[in-house]
Amino acid sequence: MDLRDLRVGWGLGLVSLSVLRERSGRPMPSPPVLIAAGALAAGGTMRADAVLLAALAACLLADQAWFLVGRRLGRRLLAGVCRFSLSPDTCVRRTDDLIAQHGAPLLLAAKFVPGISAVAIPTAAAMGLSLRRFLLFNSLGAVLWCGAYVAAGMIFSREVRTVIAAMGAIGGWALVALAGLLALYIAWKALHRARLKGIY
Repeated sequence: MDLRDLRVGWGLGLVSLSVLRERSGRPMPSPPVLIAAGALAAGGTMRADAVLLAALAACLLADQAWFLVGRRLGRRLLAGVCRFSLSPDTCVRRTDDLIAQHGAPLLLAAKFVPGISAVAIPTAAAMGLSLRRFLLFNSLGAVLWCGAYVAAGMIFSREVRTVIAAMGAIGGWALVALAGLLALYIAWKALHRARLKGIY
């Protein structure tokens, strides 16, 4: 698999779609796509500013929707979102504590923290964060999040190309291995949660 396949087959659309799906709560991690796009930008196959703008537009669109829905539905939304978490019993409480402790500045780093990323925005909205402060801190957080992965791809473009070339050489077995690792992680989290329920 050549990195140029990303540009030829999907291009900026894949960048936008992957970010939009992740920020909407779908299980599709977008950092690998952003890193690969950053590597393409370093090689001149894509434009770095276009990659960053595509990622930012998708991220901000999804985040704005979460804020509006969180403001409207409040705690009911959070209970529903956390029901799908592998740790639903701590999902809302942990985010509530972090928002109460750090306020809007938490949005600068929330996207980097698994478990907090999905619920920080609706939690902040439900707790009464103003739209102006949300737009300010969330926009800065989105720039940091998108920019960090695109920049990582650009900085480590040679290594990214090597990894993708190796995966291409392995073929379909690379996807099988990745799926297996994901299944093991989910099973471990589910077992951990079952043990906690047994304790309490």
